[in-house]
Amino acid sequence: MPLNSDQLVRQLYELARHVEQADRRRWLDEARALLHLVRRERVLEKLRVQQAQRVPWLTAEPLGELGERHPAPPPPAAVTVAAADGSAMPPDRHSPVRFYVLNTGWVRLRYGDAPSFDYGVTTDVRYRYGDLYFGGDPLHPVEGGLLSALMAVAELRALRQAVEGAPRPVVGLLDGTMILWTIQSEPDSVRLSVLNMYLQELAWFAAERVPLGSYISSPGSFDVSNTLRVYLCPQPSRECRLCHADEALRLCRELRDIRDAQLYRTELEPYERTCLFRSRSHILAHYGPHEIHFCYVHTGEEIARLEMPAWVAQDEAFLGMLHAVVADQCRRSGMQPPYPPALHEAHEQAVLSTADREQVHLLLEEILAEQGHLLRWSAKSHHKRVRGV
Repeated sequence: MPLNSDQLVRQLYELARHVEQADRRRWLDEARALLHLVRRERVLEKLRVQQAQRVPWLTAEPLGELGERHPAPPPPAAVTVAAADGSAMPPDRHSPVRFYVLNTGWVRLRYGDAPSFDYGVTTDVRYRYGDLYFGGDPLHPVEGGLLSALMAVAELRALRQAVEGAPRPVVGLLDGTMILWTIQSEPDSVRLSVLNMYLQELAWFAAERVPLGSYISSPGSFDVSNTLRVYLCPQPSRECRLCHADEALRLCRELRDIRDAQLYRTELEPYERTCLFRSRSHILAHYGPHEIHFCYVHTGEEIARLEMPAWVAQDEAFLGMLHAVVADQCRRSGMQPPYPPALHEAHEQAVLSTADREQVHLLLEEILAEQGHLLRWSAKSHHKRVRGV
């Protein structure tokens, strides 16, 4: 059914008025001012007190002052930038043949002396029972968040392939978060097994002394905003709903709708970064030396989130090189909105288009037909694939 244009236009106008409210801009200005007023020691004290109270929001522990600004160091005269990305084709319940596809792409860009470009793609079709059900347990089908986590493991392996044999110095880049929050609710046996695979890959980079980080464009995170809310809370034991009518805490309520990227949009000059933060996501308790830290970086146009393992964040040379390479990559975007070219190229290698996905099904049908098997789709899928009146 087509869109109801009358309803759509009316509601989009209402949305635009909501976004442009002057009152909302005023509270955003107050929140930005608060970044420079709070002191780290007081924030940490409030976080410690709140820790036992089960704060209902994800907060971040600042490792510096919230209003800090760090300019990007100059990039090395010669450096290799390796990047990896992935795309998944999940199992289709309408198909009589159960399988999924993990497609990972990597690129290796050498700048400076002897510039070069290398790339590769790995297409992995998984169809065995132990692949479709994690650990061979039918209670744990590989789909949704679990499939996303396995995709993250595959991306790290692709990045390792790009780094191996690369001329040094080399920096590794991933796209998206390094925090496997999608498996937080999985049973211990599943969660710890997937985490072990992921952390083994991170350990390889640590052993090889290769700094790596993950770049998140236009992040939707509220970690810093939520930390400011904890700072503003007058009574640690009080539940949020009991404070709802307190006008003195109006800024706290407004911070619910202010993303971290909005907070720092006007606080950083191009290519500067914030202080480092330690994520307080529960799943990171299992990361050990690879616990994820992050900062926000001005890319020249937007605010991006840059995540990294603790061993990168705690090494001044590694952190400086990662920051320098990300800033340099954004400068190299040319007339395009700033985004690391290495990640763009890795995405181009990995992405599965609608045509690619259809080709997988068509090839499967042809191969099964050659072997005397007829692939019968569900009635619903058949009618969606063959449009008619």
